[in-house]
Amino acid sequence: MEPKTGHLEHVPINRVQRNEHNPRLIFRPDELEGLADSIQEIGVQVPISVYKDGRMFTLIDGERRWRACRMLNLTVVPAIIYPKPDAVQNIVFMFNIHRFRKDWDPLPTAMKLEELRKLVAEQQGRQPTEAQFAALTGMSQGQVRRCKLIMEIPESDRLELLDELEKPENERQITTDLYVECQRSVRTIRTYTPDLEDLEDPLRDALIEKYKQKVITNVTHMRQIAKIARAVSKGVSKRTVSSALNRLIEDETYSTEDAYQRVAWVYDIRTVGNQAKSLSELLESLEGASNRIDAETTRVLRELRKRINTLLK
Repeated sequence: MEPKTGHLEHVPINRVQRNEHNPRLIFRPDELEGLADSIQEIGVQVPISVYKDGRMFTLIDGERRWRACRMLNLTVVPAIIYPKPDAVQNIVFMFNIHRFRKDWDPLPTAMKLEELRKLVAEQQGRQPTEAQFAALTGMSQGQVRRCKLIMEIPESDRLELLDELEKPENERQITTDLYVECQRSVRTIRTYTPDLEDLEDPLRDALIEKYKQKVITNVTHMRQIAKIARAVSKGVSKRTVSSALNRLIEDETYSTEDAYQRVAWVYDIRTVGNQAKSLSELLESLEGASNRIDAETTRVLRELRKRINTLLK
């Protein structure tokens, strides 16, 4: 399946068929129309890639170009014809072609990666490692892990996401990144408060709905859930954490910021400790220079000392 084994021909468009293993599932009409306009003006500049499959040619790469040519009612399209691959070679070849171009949407990529995992496991008799996946597809191990996380999104939500991805970018209300942030955050519950693990699914659903209703206004606010869960390990009672998480599920107007304020003090104390250590080291370096401290700095230090004494009482 190396590129040098292919040869170029002009093949009839009506004998080209889409590849069921293509990780690209989203073909937005506005983007196809723009590509069709370009092809009409300057032609197909990059041949599609296919393999011979009986009387037909199955696409390996270039489905967008093929679709655009069909929109223009062209009869032939330039194509590089490769030997017919097996299923694993087919997916791997397409992954390695596209990693040098604009990324696919993460959800279709994850779905195709899951299919590849099953095929490789069937061939090898064991599950492939993240490192093997990375080597096969040209993805990083971090990208492979992210795809695995995406596949934990419930199927009904994945279908809704696929419908959303069909829309122009400025019209999309929800994204794969939203679900990834949400999924990654709620999973921390099982790590720090395993007896609250049953809250993960209803909490994820509640957070997604709050984002749709603009109660949560930024995807990154989902990360506050992880901070709430971790607060147990820093001195916050499990009862407080449980109360904050349950209210997020039950109260439609309760935001992640509201919930985080229930435990924020434990992180504030940690911040104060770190800053106090830095200030102490700085003051130590100024010993013997008290006669050089100006009146305003002296006033601020005295006020600080007063506040520290009040806090420590």
